[in-house]
Amino acid sequence: MSVIAWDGKHLVADNQVTCGSVPKRIQKVFGFTRSGIRYGAGFVGIATEGLELLEWYKAGADVDLMPVFEDTELVVCTASWCLVYSESPCPLPVLEKYYATGSGTDYASSALALGKTARQAVLHAIKHDVYCGMGTKSIKL
Repeated sequence: MSVIAWDGKHLVADNQVTCGSVPKRIQKVFGFTRSGIRYGAGFVGIATEGLELLEWYKAGADVDLMPVFEDTELVVCTASWCLVYSESPCPLPVLEKYYATGSGTDYASSALALGKTARQAVLHAIKHDVYCGMGTKSIKL
């Protein structure tokens, strides 16, 4: 797995995927602009599935064409909102001012609740979750 955190200013993820028992480096968050709005999108779960979900969203997020994966989640954020796609083309809106997901979610969520930034939350998760690591990637929103 991995960890992603959003604090309203940044979407941040660790850079590790685990293939068997071997950690590998990958990019899990990406920034793009649509209609003048800056977006951050990223995934947790199986990397190939996450990349497929990301491409689906960037291509327009047609509900009839969404690939559905049991173990992979897509997170899409702006500076004012965050949505989570998990097994349904109907996204779950995040109503809190921050969000974290992935295997390191407990560590990252607690750090966010204590007022830490998304990057600090991901770094905290990296210290404690063996499936998180290899630095961070941050998208400014």
